[in-house]
Amino acid sequence: RLECLQPNTWSRDDLMNALDEVNETADLRQFVVDLLANSMFLDGYAHGNLCEPDTKRLRGIIEKVLVKHRVKILPRARCPPIKVLSIPNGRTVLINRDSVDLQERNNCVEAYYEIGESSLQNKVVIDLIEHIMEEPLYDELRTNQQLGYHVSCSVRQNENILAFVVKVVSASCHVKDIFARINEFLRMFFSESLLILKKNKEKFKEHVKCLAELKLADCMNMEEETDLHWSEIFYGDNVFHRHTIEAIALKHVTATKLIEAYENWLHPDSKALKRLLIFIHGQGNDTKSELKDTDAEKAVEKILENAFNIKEPKEDLHRGAFPYSTFIKKA
Repeated sequence: RLECLQPNTWSRDDLMNALDEVNETADLRQFVVDLLANSMFLDGYAHGNLCEPDTKRLRGIIEKVLVKHRVKILPRARCPPIKVLSIPNGRTVLINRDSVDLQERNNCVEAYYEIGESSLQNKVVIDLIEHIMEEPLYDELRTNQQLGYHVSCSVRQNENILAFVVKVVSASCHVKDIFARINEFLRMFFSESLLILKKNKEKFKEHVKCLAELKLADCMNMEEETDLHWSEIFYGDNVFHRHTIEAIALKHVTATKLIEAYENWLHPDSKALKRLLIFIHGQGNDTKSELKDTDAEKAVEKILENAFNIKEPKEDLHRGAFPYSTFIKKA
C-alpha cells in the first residue's frame, strides 16, 4: 500500500536488492561525508529517564559535531516536500499480486478508502465510524461468516491524507469473495447500524462518550506516549494535547453528519468513493470463487473492470497517472 501511496517508499525487496550493491565500508563513509557536506535539518526528542541538564549536554555534543564539519542548518520550511497519492473521486485503484511465499495458504484483501486532507472535523468523524464499526465487522465477518482469522478496520493517516482501511485475511475464500463480503458488510452496516443511530439518540451519545473517554485515557506505556509526541514534532504541529482537543470536538458530531460522511467516504454506492484495493493471492491456496453467475459477482467484476490496474506501483503510478497531494512540514 505504501509503495502506491508514497513514491519515496521502498519495499523490503527493493532495499535488499540495493544493499547487494553497497560497499559496506567505502559507501557508508562516503554517505556520511556527503550528508555532512550538505544542509541538514535535525529534530530531537528526549523523553523518559533524562533530566534537563543531561538533555542539554547531549544537544551540545551533537551541535559540536555539526559545527566541526561546518554543516549548514536547513530551515524546516525548506525540507523536501512529501508526496502522497491522491485518488480522484469515483476511481478505484487495484493491485493484484501473488504472495511471495510459495506455500502461503491465506488470501488477503485490503480495501483502502481515501477520506481526503486531514482536518479536526474529518478526523473525529472517521474515528467515531471506526469505533462503531469495529465490533460488528468482527462479529459478522469473523464470527458469523467464519471468513478468516484476521478481520479489522482502522483509521490511517499518510502525512496529510486521512484514510480508512478494512482488511481481511482468509484461507477459505477467494479474494473476489472476500471483497464482495466487505462490500456487503459496508452496505449492511449503513442500513442496520448507522441509520438506526439517527433514531436512537441515546445509543449515539453512548458511542460518542465512550470514544471521548478512550481519547482522554492515559497512555498505556512509555512507547505509546513517545509515538504520540514524536508524531507532533515530526509534522511540526506540536499539539501535544491533541486527544483532548479531539475529545471536545466529538461533542459537535451529530448522527446526521456521521451518516453523510459515511455515505460519501465509505458506502459502496458512493459516486465520490476513492478506493485502493490490494488483492494478495496465497500461492498455496487453491480456493475458487463461489460468486459464479450471481449479482454479487457482476457487481465485483464491474468494479474490477473499471479499476486502474497496477502491476508495478513505482512505474504505473509515479509517472503521472494520478495527482499527488504535497505535504510540507510546518515551520
